[in-house]
Amino acid sequence: MKKEETKEPNKDKVMRRARLRALEAILLGWFIMLFLLNMFSGGTLFDALFSGDMDSIAAVVLGVLFVALLLISIWVYKYAVSYYFGKENAKAHQRKNDEKMAEIRRGEMLEEQKLGFTYQAAESFYAECLKNNITNLTSSRANCQRALLLAKSKKDWNIPNVEKRYMELFNVGRQRALEARQREADKKLDAVRAVEARRAAKAEELSEYRGREKRAKMLQDNLQEAERRLNAALQANVMAWGAMKNLSDASMEKEKDWSIAAGVASGIGGVVAGAAVAGDIASQNAGIRQRNEARKAAFADQSEAFFNETTRSNRDARGAVDKLKRQINETKLKLTDESLPAEQLMRYLKVENLSATPTEGEYIGVTAQVSYRKKLRVVEDVNGQIDGAVAAKIYRGDKEIGKAYLILPVFGLPYEKPTQLEGICTERYTAGEYRVELKPINLWLIEK
Repeated sequence: MKKEETKEPNKDKVMRRARLRALEAILLGWFIMLFLLNMFSGGTLFDALFSGDMDSIAAVVLGVLFVALLLISIWVYKYAVSYYFGKENAKAHQRKNDEKMAEIRRGEMLEEQKLGFTYQAAESFYAECLKNNITNLTSSRANCQRALLLAKSKKDWNIPNVEKRYMELFNVGRQRALEARQREADKKLDAVRAVEARRAAKAEELSEYRGREKRAKMLQDNLQEAERRLNAALQANVMAWGAMKNLSDASMEKEKDWSIAAGVASGIGGVVAGAAVAGDIASQNAGIRQRNEARKAAFADQSEAFFNETTRSNRDARGAVDKLKRQINETKLKLTDESLPAEQLMRYLKVENLSATPTEGEYIGVTAQVSYRKKLRVVEDVNGQIDGAVAAKIYRGDKEIGKAYLILPVFGLPYEKPTQLEGICTERYTAGEYRVELKPINLWLIEK
């Protein structure tokens, strides 16, 4: 089926609706505010205002109040426009998507009328064929006969002339299954591309930071991720503990009430029968208590093991968070030297295995092994490391087609140790020869 293009909602119309909604909210706010002021003044505010019977101090106070409300209204209006624009834009996109889906469905219904059967019937028939190991109707007469028998057995599909149309039904179902798999693959690919695009944008953002700010920014990002993982682990531990407790409680057997059963037996068979039943139930309850105690002991052992493991993992996660906080504080006092030209520091770098390869999202990925062997100092008695970012310019022939940003490690390049740098260019990778050149963006020396 032909793929429909979804037009973007008209942003001017969306903005007009957002401004109208914001203005309505501001006017309503003013009306409520004036009503409350008049009510608190005993109903005399408007009388004094319009009659001019108001002393100068009250007039000044009221004027200042109105000016303050006006300024607040302007700020609220801007915020409200942004808020309502987001809501109206989301509604407009949803309407466009609904219209697109409705148009697709109308097209499918027309095609189904031409075919004489529904796509759902074709999809179900093909799925049933696969369940019965019927994967091909062109190379096996036995498969054709089995497929025909299967199609005839599905009376609820209401397919006329099924003897002549079952192969068409099979082929349409197979094509729909292939399209569904392709849509799922495209969805996964789009998700991967979104992640890689965010990584590329983040690298470009980091390339603009200099000196201590770059290290602090990277450590702060790592801290946010570490805190997110810690909070997720704590929540998961609470949920797991609750599930274990519920499972333990559900496994406990409930003791039987001997009095009711013994009373019934006594009424039927006399006192001796009642006593016998009571004794039997008491014996059963003793067994139940014994089994429950065993379950409690097993749960206690499992709980202790779970507690020890979660305590260790939480301690490690908290330790990682505390370490990052300590490193962020230490960064504030790290010495830097930004006086050396980036081109000079670039000449100190040894670049090996520079290449452009496809990423998982089919973008252009750039990798390089980078090191340096010249001892550098920030000041006379403080060793320094090269830090910063370089740009990987990507060429096809003599034409530059894109750029990737390669960010040096959070603590800079270690001395004499080759380090792999990676970057992503969000141009699609195609087969062919690529040439990559590294150019300095921001480079400096920073204390280890």
